[in-house]
Amino acid sequence: MMKIEWLEKNTAKGVSWILPVFQGEERLGEEGKKADAKLQGRLDTWLQQESCCNDKGDSFLLRSCQEDLPDILLLQFGKREKLNVQAVRFCLGQAVRALEKAKVSQSVVFLDELGLTLEESAYEAALGAILGGYRFDCYKSKKKEPVLQTLFLQTRHTVTPALEQALQNATVTAEAVLQARNWVNQPAAVMTPEKMAEEAQRLATLHGMDVDVWDAKRIKAAGMGALSAVAQGSDVPPRLIVMRYCGGVKGKPWDAAFVGKGITFDSGGISLKPGEGMQEMKDDMSGAAAVLAAMDAIAALKLPVNLLAVLPCTENMPSGKALKPGDIVTAMDGQTIEVINTDAEGRLILADAVAYARHEGAQRIIDVATLTGACMVALGRVRSGLLGNDSAWNDLIVAASERAGEKTWLMPHDEEYAELLKSDVADLKNTGGRYGGMITGGLFIGAFAKETPWAHLDIAGTATLLKTSGAWVKGGSGAGVLTLLEIAKGLV
Repeated sequence: MMKIEWLEKNTAKGVSWILPVFQGEERLGEEGKKADAKLQGRLDTWLQQESCCNDKGDSFLLRSCQEDLPDILLLQFGKREKLNVQAVRFCLGQAVRALEKAKVSQSVVFLDELGLTLEESAYEAALGAILGGYRFDCYKSKKKEPVLQTLFLQTRHTVTPALEQALQNATVTAEAVLQARNWVNQPAAVMTPEKMAEEAQRLATLHGMDVDVWDAKRIKAAGMGALSAVAQGSDVPPRLIVMRYCGGVKGKPWDAAFVGKGITFDSGGISLKPGEGMQEMKDDMSGAAAVLAAMDAIAALKLPVNLLAVLPCTENMPSGKALKPGDIVTAMDGQTIEVINTDAEGRLILADAVAYARHEGAQRIIDVATLTGACMVALGRVRSGLLGNDSAWNDLIVAASERAGEKTWLMPHDEEYAELLKSDVADLKNTGGRYGGMITGGLFIGAFAKETPWAHLDIAGTATLLKTSGAWVKGGSGAGVLTLLEIAKGLV
């Protein structure tokens, strides 16, 4: 991973500059104006005439022909008055790829030019650069070594402990997101339920957290009939991972439970998915990956909260012993479920996990899941869907997602939607039909939270990206990690 370091004043010789460019009359910041003065105004004249650096995130590298000037990457940040933390993160993600392409090994960004507080600028610049420089190439026989080795941060002011902390926090956060991306991008044959449990145990050892891994026998003995039913079709055994982080007051109830869907491969089961695109179903454990990575960051940052993480992990496969449409299963809390479609399996394993979190006394619950194609139809790949039974909990999550730069959209949950889940032969059926599918899928899970404040985050459209843009790189995105981290901060 590229290093992010502080650079003392006037020691940037031989290091390329990242100079912000803005739309409007005053295009250059203070450092840009100094450079332009040495160029006798040619830089500003060029910016007025050329059209290759006009849109936010656009960049252009000027190779220096003067000994007293380095190479300069002009980076368009848009309008000054609209500059925010997400814009800084986006633009730095664009910048590191441009520098990499130009084979620049060291560069510096001037935080004073970014128009935010120095702490915000340091955090977002570092986070955007690290996330934007991500690559998943562990299976490439010919690997390209990263060219950009170091990004320096520089300010005209003293580097205070608060600035040092902002950089450290950004690094910890970025590493957690990259870890989630790596897990999601791994083949399903590698990222099995057992492997996920091993990763949880590794993180627990690293941070001194408690982790409990349940095998198939224990899952069944606990009455988790829904999780057991989904797992029974696969030769790969399931795992239930329970992680406990106690950073708050000892003996205090869990401030919240984070529950993540861990379907490590989803064939659809007997209700088999179409073959085209099925290779992408290795990402159906993105919710569990997000929760696990968020717990890593929360523990590393030593946030003063008490959190419970519950990760039901299994494959969903067709076989002679697989769950069948028409079967009736009993969840941990005794509710019975008629299985209409075995491809609506994520909500089944989450039912048991949410019931367990409630049983453990979690004061609030959020589940994160690549749950429904219906969410993608409604919101595309821009926003994740949000649904919940408590307005205060919903508001906290929406605010957290905005701070995180991961957009959500709160969906309605009128009582009429719940009517669609009523079964003639059981307490519930696992699908309410095609229409309102994201809502009914979420409400099914909510039935197992009962009166506990609960929310459901559907990341079906945001967990895997089809193109690279800003800090977000094609492939597994790590969606949900930043939101969960901000939720934890909001509980302090």
